[in-house]
Amino acid sequence: VYPARRMHAWRVALAVGFTYLLVDGLIKPVIDRDRPFELYEEVRLIDQRPTTGSFPSGHAASAVAGAIATARLLPRARVVWWALA
Repeated sequence: VYPARRMHAWRVALAVGFTYLLVDGLIKPVIDRDRPFELYEEVRLIDQRPTTGSFPSGHAASAVAGAIATARLLPRARVVWWALA
């Protein structure tokens, strides 16, 4: 939408992408924490069983990476980005 900010958008995408690779590709396999449905029989799933460990949260890590990168792009709205993360 904003050609002058296209490079900043790439930075946001790279921050989120590298965070995903780091968390899901390196940290989760090292920590290898079981998910609750693997530990407790009474936990019911409403969707498919995830195949990765439960810690750290890939969604939370990506949200924080996106908030950091976007807050640098639009510093006046950093409170909004952090609240969304």
